[in-house]
Amino acid sequence: MAFPPRRAKRWTEAEIGADLQEVYQNLVVGLFNSLQPIVNELGEETPISVGLTPKAKSVWVAFCDSHADELVELTGDLAAAWSKLEAYAARLALVVHFVRSFNRDPTLESEDEVDEISIAAAIRLVEWFKRETRRVYAMFAESDEDRERRRLLEWIDRQGGVVTSREVQMGYRRLRSSGAAEAALESLVRDQYGVWEFAAASPKGGRPSRAFRSATVSPVNKTDAVSGDADGNVDVDDEATSMIGNLADRRGDSGD
Repeated sequence: MAFPPRRAKRWTEAEIGADLQEVYQNLVVGLFNSLQPIVNELGEETPISVGLTPKAKSVWVAFCDSHADELVELTGDLAAAWSKLEAYAARLALVVHFVRSFNRDPTLESEDEVDEISIAAAIRLVEWFKRETRRVYAMFAESDEDRERRRLLEWIDRQGGVVTSREVQMGYRRLRSSGAAEAALESLVRDQYGVWEFAAASPKGGRPSRAFRSATVSPVNKTDAVSGDADGNVDVDDEATSMIGNLADRRGDSGD
């Protein structure tokens, strides 16, 4: 499940290069041609069986146990989603495995078995999908007040996280009436979504000005990153090794 937050479109001259398009096309065609089912002696198509290396199984078992611990605490829609996500992890591991195999990844242990790197990459993706699922279901459960607060926080986030009441009144069309912007920001401060920051008065005198600084993002207004990734994107390579170690630690062994 993924439901990216809305963003204003911006003109860009960026294009997908012909070389990258060719690489992707070759990958898709190559995978299609190489993953044909086996035909048995009766002329029936049968699937190809792909197992796990011993290390991959250790990582997989640790994930399944950890995932089951999460699932037992959930109910309703989230419980149903978590039940599916375990199977998604296995399927995504196959995708990663065969992409690595087609590209002749030198770190791939065997073409016939999924290794711990592919398993860890799939788990990393599933952890991102878990966050997306929580975010989306939280959005579905919003009250009208929650929704209005989220929209305002989204707008403030797009302004850099710091705004004055006047900036909100002038730029946020839902709070154009007199005093509405000030009241909305006061409500956010009261609910600990941000704080007031005061700037010193100018040399010419006058009252010190103040601006609202967002202290946290709304739980549903941003696609979260995983383990420090930027902008909510998932890089399945950079931290695969550390994930293997973390999962092994949960089981009390080294994963060897």
